[in-house]
Amino acid sequence: MKLDEMLKDAIPPILSLLGALPDHREGASQKSNGQWRDVVETIKRFNGMEPQQRRRYTLEGLKRVMVRESQKQPLLLIFEDLHWIDN
Repeated sequence: MKLDEMLKDAIPPILSLLGALPDHREGASQKSNGQWRDVVETIKRFNGMEPQQRRRYTLEGLKRVMVRESQKQPLLLIFEDLHWIDN
């Protein structure tokens, strides 16, 4: 799998939404290699953020992924209960 360098910092918030964000221990970045080392560091930063900051980071990450995907092909987004996003 090839990781798009422009989107690697969007991975932690998306994994968090999916309930798949790993809880990396200290030293995990030494076990990782290449571009994944950067992702591990980003996950550590994301895990340390305040809830409001995580929320903003998550929305920004989703936006960036959707914009990037829409540049490759047409993209249809359907939102249910979008009015809850401002809470």
